[in-house]
Amino acid sequence: MQRKSRKVMQSLAGLMALGSLVVSAPIVRADEIKEQFEVPVPEERPVTKACPQCPECSKCPKGKVAFNVGMDMPTRYYFRGILQEDEGFIGQPYAEINVNLFEYDIFRITAIGGIWNSLHSEQTKQTGGSRARDAAHALGVPQRTLNSNFGDPESWYEADAYAGAAFGIGDVELSTIYTAYMSPSGAFSTTQDIAFGLSYDDSELLGDFALHPGVTFYLETAGPGAFGVAGERGTLAQIHGGPEFSLTGGANPITRGIPIEAGLSINDYYESSAATLPPFTSNSKASGVDNATFGYFQTGMDLGVPLTFIPCEYGSWLLNAGWRFISMGRTLKEVNRNGDDYSFFGMFGISMTY
Repeated sequence: MQRKSRKVMQSLAGLMALGSLVVSAPIVRADEIKEQFEVPVPEERPVTKACPQCPECSKCPKGKVAFNVGMDMPTRYYFRGILQEDEGFIGQPYAEINVNLFEYDIFRITAIGGIWNSLHSEQTKQTGGSRARDAAHALGVPQRTLNSNFGDPESWYEADAYAGAAFGIGDVELSTIYTAYMSPSGAFSTTQDIAFGLSYDDSELLGDFALHPGVTFYLETAGPGAFGVAGERGTLAQIHGGPEFSLTGGANPITRGIPIEAGLSINDYYESSAATLPPFTSNSKASGVDNATFGYFQTGMDLGVPLTFIPCEYGSWLLNAGWRFISMGRTLKEVNRNGDDYSFFGMFGISMTY
């Protein structure tokens, strides 16, 4: 009986000891256990990118390819200071693709390709057309070399195909672009050039007063050299830049820009002579100038209005309008109709980036 009582007492003592251990043991919560044994999952990266209309947007696709399409509608068409058309409707639709081939730290490489067109209701340089066309026929060797065969469609004055690459190092960008200038209407013979560009983004340095300066050198490489006024292959330096200001706040502001551009002949670009440029009006001032360095200076003002009512899944749309002032050197005064020193014209357009 005593043995049985002793065993019972021992059992009770063991249970009490076990109970004291349970009570004194720290309480572990279920979420702590889950955290201890849960396998970590890599952070999920966003599959979308911000767009100008809504930086937090989750509908805009992310990728290394960007498209830009649009159409400009100037009231006059000057090509590097050389008048092409000044009457009727002028529509200049274009499409461009940019592919990000490489990007690391401050280095980037982008492939560029596209097509640019100019459509004229006056059927430039066709039979019985505008004053600019009549002047071209009278010159014999006009702004662009004429073909003997004028084909169809007669309103499709120009189609330019281009391809190249841009190499960025921080705020500096180098580019090289090859372009073939063609005329579906047969208004001029196909010519080609290669462009080498250098630009600098000075936004961080000058802030709102940034000028975005750049220079591009155009070397005519094939064809009749039609863009040199006298019809020989030439080399042109084009200086460009200009400030841009935000007129409203937000991620997608209305902007105002002041583009600045100048064309300088390096070799045989803006050239003329009494033999190659016979007078076509009574006040023509062909004076035997050979390879004048100064071609033109152009500036103006642009107003860009984002079309934010279009959902960003369909791209970022921009409506722009503005005007241009162009002042021409002595050679272009002789070539562009009647020796005008300067001209004003309007610019309108719409574009979409995706």
